[in-house]
Amino acid sequence: MKIVSIDMDMDDHYIQEGGNDDLKAKYEEDMNNFKVENAGINRDRGCTDILCLLLLWAFIGAMGYATVYGYQNG
Repeated sequence: MKIVSIDMDMDDHYIQEGGNDDLKAKYEEDMNNFKVENAGINRDRGCTDILCLLLLWAFIGAMGYATVYGYQNG
């Protein structure tokens, strides 16, 4: 019997070749409840890009100020 590494989960990362019954039992409910409609990109999301952009600009401005201040006042 050959032992095969299939993934890095701690509880099932080495199984016997051809012996996937434990994995099938473990993930059977997830496989039965899977729907293709829920498997794509989630389009119902809010926009946080503007907030992150403002924070980035504030950070860059603060770093620029600190650089100029440090250079002038040594």
